[in-house]
Amino acid sequence: MPRIKKGNNRQAKKDRSGFTERSKQKLREPTIEGEQYARIIRIFGAENAEVYCNDGITRLCIIRKKFRGRRKKGNELKPNGIILVGLRLWEVVHPKKKPKCDLLYVYSKFEMESLRKNNFVNVFKNETKNE
Repeated sequence: MPRIKKGNNRQAKKDRSGFTERSKQKLREPTIEGEQYARIIRIFGAENAEVYCNDGITRLCIIRKKFRGRRKKGNELKPNGIILVGLRLWEVVHPKKKPKCDLLYVYSKFEMESLRKNNFVNVFKNETKNE
């Protein structure tokens, strides 16, 4: 690997890894009919999480491969974190099971504050404690 002549060690690592400031990017909002904001209630093993959506329904969120493994560096999923999910409108749901949705975007701490200020998300109003 070539010797780095500018900046300190941390800056060099960020430059090599393709680090970008997410705060400079435009805030991702739901654009299509099946997209909603959701709050993570619980994270299960494998690639599943339980989320509380904007419409008041608790769903099982499928974490896609884009957000797992080595690719999850900037997309840390935590309980009470806000995410953007895509509903599975085409799926037929058994009455005893929870409907499913797919993870589309993970909001950072700074993005969650801007969502809260602009009142985009209803999920903050009904915050419940983890069981």
